[in-house]
Amino acid sequence: MFRISGLFSLVVTLGLGAVLFWTSQSVQDVERSLSKKNNAIEREKETIRVLSTEWDYLNRPQRLERLAKDGIGMSEPDAEETSVVHDISSIPVPVVPVMPGIKPASLSNIEPAASEEEVDVKYDQEAFDSLLESVDGGSR
Repeated sequence: MFRISGLFSLVVTLGLGAVLFWTSQSVQDVERSLSKKNNAIEREKETIRVLSTEWDYLNRPQRLERLAKDGIGMSEPDAEETSVVHDISSIPVPVVPVMPGIKPASLSNIEPAASEEEVDVKYDQEAFDSLLESVDGGSR
């Protein structure tokens, strides 16, 4: 009886040792792979940091201004060019689009959606003038 239990113990011990060895090798392989990926990530982070620094260096306002002047002949705007509106009366009256009464011939075979409603666009000159006066502060 001693021989069978001893032999069984030896087989179980060898089996468990093999499983332990296989597991440790698998863990080491995964650790090596993880280490390679972490190194690649660190290299990419360093590359991004370098590229970001280069981008900041190339986009310095002084450099861009010099390139604009030398490269394409741009100049600084005059004082008259920088002011958008001198007087409220120089603002043009907005154009209201006019919807056609009938469909064009090329669209006559297309049916409108059931939920589509007619939209009546009207322009109220008095409301527009009062809006301009409120924006301008009544200096018109």
